[in-house]
Amino acid sequence: MRRSGTLAAAMMVLVIVTSGGLVAATYDMTVNSGASGLLASTNFTADTAGTLIGAYDPNTDPTNTRTKPGAFGSFGDTENVPVQVTLDFGLGGNIDTAPVGGFALTLNPGAGTLSIDNLQIDLLGGSPVALTATITLLTETFRTRNPTSLYVGGIPITIPIGQVELSQLTATQEAASGAGTLTPTGPGTYDFTAAVPVLITSSADFFGTPLEPPPSPGVLALEGQIVISGTTATLTSVQPIAFSQSQEPNQPLPAIPLALPTILPPGDTANVILNLVLQTTTFSFNGTNTLVASGQGPAGMPGDMDCDGDVDFDDIDPFVLALGGQAVYELLYPDCNWLNADCNGDGQVTFDDIDPFVSLIGG
Repeated sequence: MRRSGTLAAAMMVLVIVTSGGLVAATYDMTVNSGASGLLASTNFTADTAGTLIGAYDPNTDPTNTRTKPGAFGSFGDTENVPVQVTLDFGLGGNIDTAPVGGFALTLNPGAGTLSIDNLQIDLLGGSPVALTATITLLTETFRTRNPTSLYVGGIPITIPIGQVELSQLTATQEAASGAGTLTPTGPGTYDFTAAVPVLITSSADFFGTPLEPPPSPGVLALEGQIVISGTTATLTSVQPIAFSQSQEPNQPLPAIPLALPTILPPGDTANVILNLVLQTTTFSFNGTNTLVASGQGPAGMPGDMDCDGDVDFDDIDPFVLALGGQAVYELLYPDCNWLNADCNGDGQVTFDDIDPFVSLIGG
């Protein structure tokens, strides 16, 4: 019979032809937001220096606060003199996010390598995170009018200012590819490690003013498992994360109004304006980054059993292997789609696919 004759011929070719090698495949990966997340403690500090001055204006606000350095001496009815000041801004707390984004994942099992390209992940998933904010003010000794108060210099004043939103936290891959290794652990299953060079971009609210430090370079370390099923790849990585970066932007900030509690005597509020230069910023993370992503690889081609983009005699060996079952086939061809052996389009891989497969070779 033609079918059994064809199968015998295929088996004969299987004996005399070397089976095809593994090929690289690229998958367009999307982060699974529900299964992924950044669980971490974070701390952001911004150190500034400059002056404060009363919010007094002789024309538009003549009854507001006035300032003058020193504890003694005259204080004229219209005097309003800047006071030297440093101000440290602290922002910290816990983060529990559902990130979104994606990347390109190229697997080359034959070489035992992988690469990650074009990674862009919004680590907050578009949802701002509320963090606890404080400021620590250190000034020279100065006095105020409206209200009348004395601030003794050299004593830090820490002022809690409530909840502040961390509005942006993204990781964007730099030009270089993120290289990694693949180690097979079963049919279509691999352990992997990868290191992706990224820029971390963040922004927060600083007394109503967006604070956007320069992007910080870092490395996103990934380690876990990749599972290939047909044309779908699923990557799972659970990785400790420890990141710390300091910058010196020396960036002037917009004028910042501040309601400053009085010290001597207490119980009132002085309205001052801060004119500061952002000198240094420090940003740190410690926690666990869970990344789960899946994506589709190249579309299947009936009869293309070695995934080289065509159907020819090189596909006979893997086709016969596929007739023996999906697990056996994917053990040697984890990048390929077992259903490429479904040459008659009935959704199954059986002996009924032999004649259509031979026709594809002949075509």
